[in-house]
Amino acid sequence: MKKLIIVVMAILALTGCAVAPVPQVTSTSMPEAIQTETPKEETSEYVKGIWEDNSYASETLNLRFDLPKGWIIAEESFQEEAIKSGGEALGAEEISGLILEFLITEPRTGLNVQGTATDIGPLLSGMSNDLIAKSCKSQLSSMEGFEYEIFDQGVMTIAGDEYGYLSIREANYGLYQKMYYKKVGNYLFNFVVTVDEKNKDFIGIFEDSLAGY
Repeated sequence: MKKLIIVVMAILALTGCAVAPVPQVTSTSMPEAIQTETPKEETSEYVKGIWEDNSYASETLNLRFDLPKGWIIAEESFQEEAIKSGGEALGAEEISGLILEFLITEPRTGLNVQGTATDIGPLLSGMSNDLIAKSCKSQLSSMEGFEYEIFDQGVMTIAGDEYGYLSIREANYGLYQKMYYKKVGNYLFNFVVTVDEKNKDFIGIFEDSLAGY
């Protein structure tokens, strides 16, 4: 579970970099409920999504969307470096079991959407959306130089599937992020939409653009 939170927070940190610096994290203890680890079992097959021209599709995730006009698809090598840097900022030497699904950006403004899936193992089945949210909130509060506020959280339906979500505001830089997450077998898929004050409406626009199979 600790790996899950490191990955999620690394993504939040890096997607926010287009608007503000990478935050530093103080050494706070994780909530007791998420410190336990269980041996991994063989996971179900996970097939990464693909881009065809400007359309992304993943049958595994039951998710499809088109690249927004004026946006670009980041190279996977850039995404790998971004995740690595975010993990280092959070004190993680290596993030394993991570599948990079997509990273798209609007080059003029730095707005971006990043999606990843993490192999958590059988431990994931016993985790509730509330526990994931609680763990993320604990780590958000420990980021130095940032003033994060979670102003909304809950469950919503996207492309026919149930996602947990957190809506996050960063007061120092006018940064808004919405994180969505769902379980896919032993994998935790999540994506983060990062915008600034002027472009908050894009979060809803992107949500509406998502479709399933």
